[in-house]
Amino acid sequence: MNRALRNGIAGAAALSAGFLAYAAAPAATTTPAPPSSASSTSSAPAPKKPRFHFFVGEVVEVVAGQTRFSVRETLRDGPPKVTFFTATPETAVFRGKEHGTFSDLRVNDHVTIKYGEGKGEKQAISIRITPSAQPKAPSPAPPAPTT
Repeated sequence: MNRALRNGIAGAAALSAGFLAYAAAPAATTTPAPPSSASSTSSAPAPKKPRFHFFVGEVVEVVAGQTRFSVRETLRDGPPKVTFFTATPETAVFRGKEHGTFSDLRVNDHVTIKYGEGKGEKQAISIRITPSAQPKAPSPAPPAPTT
């Protein structure tokens, strides 16, 4: 018999023997969890990893007393969409690259919001503010021609 074929057969046999030994190992080393008295037939779903979403738009309204604000998103194919968010004390606020506070938020500011769903409302995790452009001052009128 060819040496390579013999080595292949020996390797397959060793792999099979190892798998059978692993499968036959006693599973008594772990103790099963006692069944819960509330619901023994159904298992509770594993907790879901929180999902974060992003929202980009323009601030429409700021309610400082409640740390709530609304943002308008302009959709390409339809009317603008207004969404309400709630800021918490843990909400990180940035104005450009600098740290800021919720009180820095102004109407007409362009914002990017990272948020999560919680307690039936959208809770802001971070708010990045891009200040709106200052309106240009009107240029002075040219002097009236003298006649």
